[in-house]
Amino acid sequence: MEIILFYFGLAIVIGVAASYRGRSGFGWFMLTILISPILAGLLLFVMPRLDQRDDLVTLAMIEATPEGSRSRQLFAEREAARIAKQKHDRRAAEIDRQRNLTFVFVFWGIALFIGFLAVITH
Repeated sequence: MEIILFYFGLAIVIGVAASYRGRSGFGWFMLTILISPILAGLLLFVMPRLDQRDDLVTLAMIEATPEGSRSRQLFAEREAARIAKQKHDRRAAEIDRQRNLTFVFVFWGIALFIGFLAVITH
């Protein structure tokens, strides 16, 4: 019984982590139920975040305008903004990664402690 609760608990954790990474939390919960929490968790953390997208299409559209120097100026401004956003996103991703790891370690610690208590009391 404890194993089933532990399995569903990990599936919920994977679903929440997936939703924080811009993916379907319920879909990842169901995938975790079907395969295993360890495989689903590894697959989730290997896949890139969906909420980090590049604006290359917009930059290409600006460059394609017939205005010449004005489009190059806009392109340079957009490129500078994109680089600043990338630096900010990298830092935010690092903070998210640290939070995810902290959450995982705390969850595993609590789960192991509960398992330890279950073994001792039986």
